[in-house]
Amino acid sequence: MHHALEAAALKAQDTGIAVLRATRCTSGRILPKPDDRLRDAGALTPVKARIALMLELLGK
Repeated sequence: MHHALEAAALKAQDTGIAVLRATRCTSGRILPKPDDRLRDAGALTPVKARIALMLELLGK
């Protein structure tokens, strides 16, 4: 992730906006690191990650 995009995502997350990282690679996934501050969607596609996040927010 470009550092400017990551900074914007972190700023949004700090203000209470739910942020979830996903990749458009068809045969890959985001590998989480212990120091990551942004949640990752794992093996979910961006579309599936968006739906999962919407369902999660509806349950709150």
